[in-house]
Amino acid sequence: MFDVVWLSDFMANPDIYREKIQAHFSVSSTLSEEMVASMPKLKVVSSHGVGVDHLDVGMYNRHGVKVGNTPDILNDCVADYAIALILATARRLAHGRYLLCLFVYLVSYLGPHHKKILRSLTRKWA
Repeated sequence: MFDVVWLSDFMANPDIYREKIQAHFSVSSTLSEEMVASMPKLKVVSSHGVGVDHLDVGMYNRHGVKVGNTPDILNDCVADYAIALILATARRLAHGRYLLCLFVYLVSYLGPHHKKILRSLTRKWA
């Protein structure tokens, strides 16, 4: 059984948690060498995401702490996002959304009896 301690809670009360912490998992936060040295039971540090470039692996190794990450966990979603951006650019999705939001705003502001003006404006910008 284990307890989760948020970094903010640890920073507020380091003396309570220092002797108990055995693992540190994070997305982007790193521990200073002083913090690692003050945690005698710390065994592993793991970063959620690809790579450990933001971690000082040498410093953790000097203190006998293993370093890990989650390789290949984000490959598919990064590829999907890249393809989505390519499609959105090719189809002018952001421009279409802008026109739609502008049209909705103008209809609510001018009222439905100004449809002729709105049609001429959207033809000009499309």
